Amino acid sequence: MFRYERPQKGRERQFTQFGVEAFGPQSPTLDAEVVGIALQFFRALGFDEQLEVRVNSMGDPEDRAVWSEKLREFFADQFAESGTERCADCVTRYEKNVFRLLDCKVKRCIEKNVGAPDLFSVMGDAAKQHHEDFCNALRAIGFNPVEDRSIVRGLDYYSRTVFEVHFPPLGARSALCGGGRYDGLVEEMGGKATPGVGFSVGFTPTELALKELGLPVAADLEDLNQKLRPQVYAVGIGEEDRLALFRLVTGLREAGIRCELDHRGKSAKAQFKEASKSGARFALVLGAEERAANQIVLKDLNAKEERSVGQDALLGILREALNS
Repeated sequence: MFRYERPQKGRERQFTQFGVEAFGPQSPTLDAEVVGIALQFFRALGFDEQLEVRVNSMGDPEDRAVWSEKLREFFADQFAESGTERCADCVTRYEKNVFRLLDCKVKRCIEKNVGAPDLFSVMGDAAKQHHEDFCNALRAIGFNPVEDRSIVRGLDYYSRTVFEVHFPPLGARSALCGGGRYDGLVEEMGGKATPGVGFSVGFTPTELALKELGLPVAADLEDLNQKLRPQVYAVGIGEEDRLALFRLVTGLREAGIRCELDHRGKSAKAQFKEASKSGARFALVLGAEERAANQIVLKDLNAKEERSVGQDALLGILREALNS
């Protein structure tokens, strides 16, 4: 994804995100299920009961049209030609998306927002009921929503439900993810009228939050690290051994053995260092003598033992040793 704005910590112009989208029903319980998935994800990473889901509603299009005019009237004096005490971003927001003024995090702008008209004062009964049912559905599955009228999200296609997941101990960067309902988006893009709801999680802010909090704890990662760790590291003694070693490693990988080998032209000594650092159980060593005899040296890096074995028998030997 790409965004056109000033980069800052955890917020780059080019970024990667992942998330959930559900299309079809316009159901408040579906909204709650989607929010629940986000909360369960962060709980699984180790975030504790201090996780908050902050919720708001953007109403229906006709509600927003009325609200937009009321906001423009309220903020008009703040953007008079004589100057403004609002930040430069808010000057742009006033012209492009007046709702975003409510989302500004600059202290003086937050103060200027006090007393702004509330969408709920002009919202239709259907949207109000949807929001009430959504909040009740969250409570029914064990999540207590926090009403936050400043949440409007950055994109103007949202309708009804909008939400953010926060972890207050992170302070100013407490927002972990956000999303909401976008019932008119598919039709706006040329498709059939199809309600939708979803959220996105940014990789970078999540990684920063995990690092700051020391999450996940090392013990919780051990099973993942075990799966990522190579079982075998292959060492080629000379350049002429590398092609044969590469062919051998490819066969082992196809058979389900996790193997690594050097592609950077490192010396045999440096390759052995890499083998030790990798956490592999075994090192395979191939030199000119082994190639000529269709043999390979199998070195147990834990037991500090080694032996020569036939290349044709290598897979069976490795499977037996790794399963023992």
